[in-house]
Amino acid sequence: MKPLPNEIKKHRAQAKLTQKGLATACGWPDSNVRVRNYESGIRTVTIANGHKILWALNQAGVNCSFCDVFPSEPLLMAR
Repeated sequence: MKPLPNEIKKHRAQAKLTQKGLATACGWPDSNVRVRNYESGIRTVTIANGHKILWALNQAGVNCSFCDVFPSEPLLMAR
């Protein structure tokens, strides 16, 4: 299953956080690789980890919602 696109990098930049800084804020010390993999789509973000990322971004001053950071793909309507 291909990971859904996300806007982590965009919001992380607005928060002026490095990948390592975001990882640390999420409780993943020395795990900037995890953030890099999420941003590049190599790794799928779980809902629990998505909430950690959202919390860290909001704590850093970025006012964003879950849907801002993890927009869903457009739904295709069956005809």
